[in-house]
Amino acid sequence: MLKNLLFLFIMINLLVSCSSNKKESSNVGDPFLPDDRYESWLTYTYQDIKIYYPEGHPLENKLNEMVKIYRSIREQSCRFFRIDIPQDTLRIFFYTGFGQGTEMTGREYPFGTTSAVHFWIPSYYGPPLIQYLLPKWQVQEPKYKFLKHGLIAMLDFSGHNWHFVTEKSIETGKFIPLEKLAYDTTVNSNTERDQSAEASSFIDFIVYNYGFDMFEQLYLTDKPFDQAISEIYGLPVDSIQTLWLQMAEKMAIIDSTKTNDTINK
Repeated sequence: MLKNLLFLFIMINLLVSCSSNKKESSNVGDPFLPDDRYESWLTYTYQDIKIYYPEGHPLENKLNEMVKIYRSIREQSCRFFRIDIPQDTLRIFFYTGFGQGTEMTGREYPFGTTSAVHFWIPSYYGPPLIQYLLPKWQVQEPKYKFLKHGLIAMLDFSGHNWHFVTEKSIETGKFIPLEKLAYDTTVNSNTERDQSAEASSFIDFIVYNYGFDMFEQLYLTDKPFDQAISEIYGLPVDSIQTLWLQMAEKMAIIDSTKTNDTINK
C-alpha cells in the first residue's frame, strides 16, 4: 500500500513538472532574476523557454506566439553556428517597452547575456538571442569587430536583405571598402545599418562560398586582416571584395521589403 501511494505521489509530481504551458509567479530565488525588482513578475513557461513579464503587460496575449518564434529562431541560429541547442532553460525578460527596459536595465537596446535575453519592442527577436548564443559558440571576442556585428545583423530575423542595402550604399557613395571596414571601431548593429549591413553581406558571401569553418578561422584570427584573408582564402583583400560584391549584386534583386518574425504587426 505504501509503495502504491509513493508511486502515485511521484507520478503526480512528474505530471505537474512536465506541464508544457503554464503561468506562475516568478520565483524570487531564481538565480537568473537580476534583483528584487522582478519579484512580482509572472512567468510563462513553454517547454525549455521561460518568459518573465510584469503583470498587465500589453502583449501578454502574444506570449505563446513569441515563445514559439524564439524556439524556431534558436534552432536555426544553433544550426548556423554548428552547435547543439543549449540544455539550460532560455530565460527571457520581456519588458513593457523602451521606457521600462532602459529604466530597469540601464541599457538603450534589448540585449542578451550568457544566461538570459532581455527584450522589449519595437525591436527584432534575433539580436539579443544571438548575443546570448555567441559565447556558447565562441567565448573569444573577434579581433575584427565588424564580424561580430555582422553576425548579429545577419541573424536578426528582420527579413532585411543586407546585400540590397550594401548595393544601395555603393550607389549612394557610402560604401566602406572591406579593408577599412575591418578596422572600423564604430560598427554597432544597434545604432547603424551601413557597416553592419556590409558586414552581414560579407559574412554571407564567405559562408556560402568557403563554408562556415573558414569563416570561423577569420573570426578567431589574431593576424593582420590582409594577411589573414590571403592565408585563409588564397586571395588578396581586393579580389575577395570584388567577388563579394559580385554576389551581393546578384542577391540584391531579392525583395527586401518583406519582414518576418516581428511581434508588433
